Amino acid sequence: MPATTQAQALTATQIGGLTSTQLGAVSTTNLTLMDATQLGALTTTQLKGLTAQQVGALTVSNVGNLADTQIGGLSSTQLGAISTTSFSALSATQVSLINETQIKGLTANQIKALTTTDVGELSTTQVASLTTAQLGAMSTTNLSALNASQMAALTETQVKGLTADQLKN
Repeated sequence: MPATTQAQALTATQIGGLTSTQLGAVSTTNLTLMDATQLGALTTTQLKGLTAQQVGALTVSNVGNLADTQIGGLSSTQLGAISTTSFSALSATQVSLINETQIKGLTANQIKALTTTDVGELSTTQVASLTTAQLGAMSTTNLSALNASQMAALTETQVKGLTADQLKN
C-alpha cells in the first residue's frame, strides 16, 4: 500500500476493491489509520485476509467502527487478537453476534472486559460454548448477570469449573 498519507486518501470504493491478499499486506499503521467509511467498505472475505497481528493493532475507534457482519466474519484467532481495550469497544449487540467458534478464541482478559449488559445479551449457545477457563475469568458480577436460561445452558464441566466465590452470588 502507498505511504500513509496516500493510503488515507484511498476511497472506500478503492479499498473495497482490494483482495484479501492485498489487504493482508497492508501495514498495521495504514490499517489503523482507516476511517469508519474505509473500514466499512471491507467485506468479510477481505477481513479474512488480515493477520492476527493486523487485527490486534486495531484501535478502540477501529473496532467500534466495524459493522456487525464484519465482527461475525472474523475468525476466532483474529477476534482473540483484539486487545482488551479495543475489545471493550464492541457493543452488546456485536458481542451477541459472536458465534460459538469465535467465542472459544476469546482470551480471559477479553471475557473480563465484558460488561453485565454484554453478558446478558449472550445466547444460550454462546454460554454453552465458553470454556471453563473463560468462565473462571468471569467476574462474580458478570456471572450474576446470567439469566436462568443462560445458567441452564452451562454444562456439567462448566459448572464444576466455577469457583466458590462465583457460586456465592
